[in-house]
Amino acid sequence: MQEHDFHSGTISDTIEISSDEGAGSDGFKSTDAEEKPARKKEDRASTKRQGMPSSKGVPAPRHKRKSSRTSMGSELADYLASNAEYMQYMMKSDHECMKIQQKRENQQDEKEAAGVRAAQVEARVRNAREVLANEVMPDDMKEVARKVLLDYFTNVN
Repeated sequence: MQEHDFHSGTISDTIEISSDEGAGSDGFKSTDAEEKPARKKEDRASTKRQGMPSSKGVPAPRHKRKSSRTSMGSELADYLASNAEYMQYMMKSDHECMKIQQKRENQQDEKEAAGVRAAQVEARVRNAREVLANEVMPDDMKEVARKVLLDYFTNVN
C-alpha cells in the first residue's frame, strides 16, 4: 500500500505491484476499487457542470450586494456633505481673513500717506523759516513763507 500526497489533500490508493507482463506497460496492476472512485468523481464534476447554467462572465455572488452598496453610498454621501460643509466654512474663514488683511493694508497705506504728507509739511515749514531768516529774500517771498507758517500753526492738532 502506498500513499500519494497532493496539494488538495491525501489520497490513499491501493496498488498491487506484479511482475506479470500482461499487467500493463508500467508493471502496475490496478484494482477495481481504484477505478470506481475516480469515475464517481468525474461523474459528479460533469453533473455539476451540466447542472449549472452556463453564462458568459463571472456569475453573480449569492450574497446581497445592494445593501452594502447602499450603506457605502450613504457613507459616501455623508462624507461628501460634511466635506462640502467644511469647504464652505473654510471659504468663509478665508474670506474673513482676507477682509482683515485688506483692512490692515489700507490702514498701513493710510499711515504711509499721512507720513508722506507730514514730511512734505515739515519740509515746507523748514523752507519757510529759512526764507524768513534770510534778510536778502524779497518781501513777497517772505509773505508767502508767513502764510505757510500761519497755516501750519493754526492747523496743528
